[in-house]
Amino acid sequence: MLEKIKSAFSTLTKNTGELSELLSDEEFKQFLKGWLRLNRWALFLYIIFITSSMVFYVDNVININDLMGDIKKLELDYADIQNKNKILKSKVIELQEADRICRIAEVDLKMIKNDKAPIHIK
Repeated sequence: MLEKIKSAFSTLTKNTGELSELLSDEEFKQFLKGWLRLNRWALFLYIIFITSSMVFYVDNVININDLMGDIKKLELDYADIQNKNKILKSKVIELQEADRICRIAEVDLKMIKNDKAPIHIK
C-alpha cells in the first residue's frame, strides 16, 4: 500500500521520488500526511473563495435585474409624463385663444368691445 502511495505521489510531483528515497517509510508517511493536510486546507479555502465569489456574482446579477426593471418603469413613467405635459400645453394654448376670451367677456361678463385704440399714459 505504501509503495502505491509513493508511486502515485511521485507521479504528482517531480521531486517526490528523490524525497522518498532520502526519507524512511515513517518519515515519508509523516511528510505525506502533512502535505495532504496542507492541501486539504488549500482546497477548503479555494472552495470557500469560489463559493463566496459565486454568491457575490449571483447577488450582483439579481441587483442588476432589479435596477433594469426600475429603469424600465421610470422610462414608462417619463413617457407618460411627457404625454400629459403635451396635453396640458395644448389645453393652455386652447384656453389662451383670443376668440374664446372675447366670447366669454361679451357673453358671460356682458362686456362691450371698444372700437377705439387704448391710450397709454406715461
